[in-house]
Amino acid sequence: MMTRRIAVALVALVVLAVPAITTSQGMLGEDPLAPRYFTIEWQLDQKRADRTNISGYVHSQYGQTLGSVRLVVEMLDGSQTVVGRRYEWLGRELAPFSRSYFEIGKLPPAASYRVAVNSFSIIQTDSRFF
Repeated sequence: MMTRRIAVALVALVVLAVPAITTSQGMLGEDPLAPRYFTIEWQLDQKRADRTNISGYVHSQYGQTLGSVRLVVEMLDGSQTVVGRRYEWLGRELAPFSRSYFEIGKLPPAASYRVAVNSFSIIQTDSRFF
């Protein structure tokens, strides 16, 4: 009987915790592990008054190949509230400790922008072949 109560309590805890985890990640638009694996340098390229481009480099700080890298650009208003997001694939794998250039164009005007890695995968290699 006591074991069943513990099991029910654990299931309830997991069910309640999962939405909180998803929400906290979604608020920033950034994978929580991304700062450990990546740094990003970027700049605004104002081509026209009504559209903005962002270009820069994603740097891998990790010793394995990283793939399926998806960036998120967050558009912020004057109070730093997110008013829009744009997701873009990097389009190539990142070798260990390398960097890759990116451009994201035709962004709507905003007071400021943030760029982060939204998601990625670690590409495992079989060390027996090396």
